[in-house]
Amino acid sequence: MSSNKNRKRNNVHMGARQRKKVRAQLVEVFGNRCCWCGEVMQIPGPGKDITNMAELATIEHHFAKALGEPDSIMLLRLAHTRCNK
Repeated sequence: MSSNKNRKRNNVHMGARQRKKVRAQLVEVFGNRCCWCGEVMQIPGPGKDITNMAELATIEHHFAKALGEPDSIMLLRLAHTRCNK
């Protein structure tokens, strides 16, 4: 089975719409600052030009998925692309 099919089967894959919704929820709950460095991030949206991809907000599993917990807003945070490594 391809890795993409495995990701979908294990509920790991998020489509663009779901990422947008989750990102908006995370901004509402935790704000628009990186969970690692605390600096403001660029939030993608309609009509917004992202000039520096390193400043883009990405979804981070702040608490390890290896703990067996399902994806939940409380386990996720936003981080800069450069900080999310």
